[in-house]
Amino acid sequence: ETNRGPVGARISVLGRGFTAQDTVTFDGNSARTVYDSPNSISFFVPALDTGRNYKVEIAGANGTNAVGTFRIDPSSLSVSPSELVLTRGQTESLTFTLPAPAPTGGLLLDITTDAPDSVIMPEVVVEAGSTTATVTVTGGKPGSGSLFLKGFGTGEITVPVSVK
Repeated sequence: ETNRGPVGARISVLGRGFTAQDTVTFDGNSARTVYDSPNSISFFVPALDTGRNYKVEIAGANGTNAVGTFRIDPSSLSVSPSELVLTRGQTESLTFTLPAPAPTGGLLLDITTDAPDSVIMPEVVVEAGSTTATVTVTGGKPGSGSLFLKGFGTGEITVPVSVK
């Protein structure tokens, strides 16, 4: 039984009667949930404040059931380059590096942006046992903003992005 982990870690919950509609919540905040089988679902630890405990529940067609408590551990991460300057259609690699290998199930990096029309990039997962993930970022419409990654370092990592 796992009751703690860093933001983005994939955690399995074993039981009975799970459905594809079930959702794991942390103090009412939905976590990305994956239906594995009627006896197992998994969730990715959401990007909430680290260093504290959360009440974890599973909500679904059969109501809400308590799972227990889960502590979100702080973690660090570096991003290279620390800023992206692109032209429309130009690509550049962006590398995310952890200080220790990603846990079993991998580590999902929940990256958001305030410039969704300017930044085109895939989901970022550091595979289990690896310390890095590199993705290709493509410049979209001209504009500027940032990529945001919560739950690491002092709370949030920001990567400025501009597309000319």
